[in-house]
Amino acid sequence: MRQVLLMAIVGCIALGGIHTPVIGLFGYIWFALCRPDYLAFSRLPFSLMLAIATVASSFRHMSSLPRIISNPISAMLVLLQIPVALSVVFALDPSLSTGPYGLYLRVMVMALMIPLLVDSEVWLRRLFFVMVFSMGLAAVKMGLGAGLRGGRLNSGFYGFYADTNGLALAMAILIPLAIYARELTSNYLVKMATLFIAVCAIVTVASERAASRSRSARAWPSHGSRARQSAMTVRARSA
Repeated sequence: MRQVLLMAIVGCIALGGIHTPVIGLFGYIWFALCRPDYLAFSRLPFSLMLAIATVASSFRHMSSLPRIISNPISAMLVLLQIPVALSVVFALDPSLSTGPYGLYLRVMVMALMIPLLVDSEVWLRRLFFVMVFSMGLAAVKMGLGAGLRGGRLNSGFYGFYADTNGLALAMAILIPLAIYARELTSNYLVKMATLFIAVCAIVTVASERAASRSRSARAWPSHGSRARQSAMTVRARSA
């Protein structure tokens, strides 16, 4: 049932993206940051479908392509792809880097779509809220879970949030985004929602920090015993 609902949502977004490419772009960002396929227990390539629909419908905006080159940040991002591509070609075993590079390249193409399609302040504000509420799902789920477990974070979420370090990094990025998003709206409910997301993200980061210290504390005794054993071995050999 969840997968059927997700298929319907992604299909509507893809159709909307064909008509208005920025809708497909926002749908791709939502899918990448929210990972609804994890919640729907689905392995279908919904993300690739959204990317294809967005890129295919963006050809009508090719007249705005010089905007990417004129922006210094996006221009440097384009130039960065040259050494990255060369590192894949001349890798010791290119087969090990081809798969991750394909995913990276798809992300870069969609990232360059942002200055191409987001051409007004209104769409930029909407992009902020798409990012905040998409990442906010992971923040609320993991933050509330960690809070109910006494501040313990045992695992990540999914995708780029699969490990606790990646999750904490995403939450650290989300905190200023959520706080700034409060200034972009006059709606009281939206303000409270972004504040709640920021608090949950802070709890998640603090819980991951506490979990890291706990893992380090458990690891130190074993390291110390190994060091003492090595020292005793050296002394025995020298004697």
